[in-house]
Amino acid sequence: MAWGYERGFVIEHNDTLKKRIDCKSCCYYDRHDKSCMKRPLYLPVDGYNSWRNCRFFELDNSTCNYEQKRKQLEGIEKRKKQECIQGQSQKRLKPYNQKNSIRRTILQGGYKVKPHTCRPQGVKLEHAMLEVVLSSGKAIKIAFMCDLDKKVIYISYGGYTDEAIEALKQLVK
Repeated sequence: MAWGYERGFVIEHNDTLKKRIDCKSCCYYDRHDKSCMKRPLYLPVDGYNSWRNCRFFELDNSTCNYEQKRKQLEGIEKRKKQECIQGQSQKRLKPYNQKNSIRRTILQGGYKVKPHTCRPQGVKLEHAMLEVVLSSGKAIKIAFMCDLDKKVIYISYGGYTDEAIEALKQLVK
């Protein structure tokens, strides 16, 4: 609740109204100095989501709206398990990454870099991206199309600096 608009305002925090989980809902949260007893964290503001990545988080039985927070926590844990299982099944389905294979082939060398303003017709081109390091030390990614049979890389000269294109030429020659 906010009050005192004449001289500014004060925000009062009423933890009994909160229905979402935060670090204050943990049994290791110290209310006096607003810190965590397990990790060296100072948590003075509401809304921190560091509890989501905390391996020590345990919902305190004495927290207000305990049942709603417990259900919310169970739903989050269930979603994490499903994402983990889906991630593992996707890894099993994709043993061969074609983009990495194209990058490896290009990095072996022997390619010519040519400018293009429109896509060459009748040629099967693969899209690829390589990272080059400029003289300033900044690394940028350059996207291009390549003809693997003729060993030609087509790049839009309008989209990149001359230095970036030269760095790409040095990388693939």
